[in-house]
Amino acid sequence: MTGLNLRRATALVLVPMILVIADVAANRTALKFLLLPPLGALTYLVFVNPARVDMNLRRIVVAPTATAALAWLAANWLGYNAVSVATVTVGTMLILWILRSATIVPPLALALLTVLLYTDVRGQVDYILSVFIFTAALYLLYRLWLRLPLDRGEIDDSS
Repeated sequence: MTGLNLRRATALVLVPMILVIADVAANRTALKFLLLPPLGALTYLVFVNPARVDMNLRRIVVAPTATAALAWLAANWLGYNAVSVATVTVGTMLILWILRSATIVPPLALALLTVLLYTDVRGQVDYILSVFIFTAALYLLYRLWLRLPLDRGEIDDSS
């Protein structure tokens, strides 16, 4: 098995493992259904990196956490309506552009799910903290994964 295939194989193991652990950890909260889809997509992007972008703290932790804070505020003040959808969409796009993280799109899904399920997050500031904790842990795992002695070659998706 080449180094490139070994890196892909470890991603095939790590991504589901991280999501199962996150699911078990969130099993006692209503936020589980809100957080798992967008953070699952983020986990895939981090470890598979189909766009081959630099995965850094700004893209993995800061952008999703800032978006969660914006969406939480909108969910608490506006609920779910056209104004809140427009607000979090424009706000998330601005956050992603300012942080030069536009290729990392799961924060937009996170923002829209937050306002859609506004009753689940209303008054729960721990929602923002849970996004920060998950993304920070994801970033740390990613940095450790990069230290594994696996091939760092380019991914060729043509095969």
